[in-house]
Amino acid sequence: MRSGLLFKLALLLAIFGILSSGITGYYAYTANRAMLVSATQSDLLTAARGVNRRMVQWEDEAADDTLLLSRLVQVQVVINQRNGSEARRARDELAQAFAAMLALHPEYLQVRLIGTADNGLELVRVDSRSGLTARVDGGDLQEKGHFPYVFETLALPAGQIYQSSIEVNHERSSHDAEGGPA
Repeated sequence: MRSGLLFKLALLLAIFGILSSGITGYYAYTANRAMLVSATQSDLLTAARGVNRRMVQWEDEAADDTLLLSRLVQVQVVINQRNGSEARRARDELAQAFAAMLALHPEYLQVRLIGTADNGLELVRVDSRSGLTARVDGGDLQEKGHFPYVFETLALPAGQIYQSSIEVNHERSSHDAEGGPA
């Protein structure tokens, strides 16, 4: 009889030991998991803030580059004198300036001057293809007047910058990022 009581007591102590070990393990697991999730959230928040800060810097740099290019004398010549040798020379010089900007900023895929006449026809366009610049000319220049980045920019006062939303590029005869964000 005594051995039956000892067996029951040993079984009860074993169950109590297993149960307390299980509860302690579960508590340690949930506490460690909560600490890891908190630390990961903190790291992600720090990384997101860094990316956001860099994105704002890129936007500011792009806006500065846009203002710089818009103030070139050749822009006014191309806009005001659509034909003639002076306008052709100004378009060539502007294309060289656009190519230099693309070479300086490999993250830019395209620089173009869009006129207000002819449904927003591109007047000068230079694309970046595989790290090389290529001027788009003649019949490959496209009408862009129906895009919000054209007509909403025209509604702004002079010297203001319009920041369009990032969209998938569906442009024909485009650069390396065809089908990518534009």
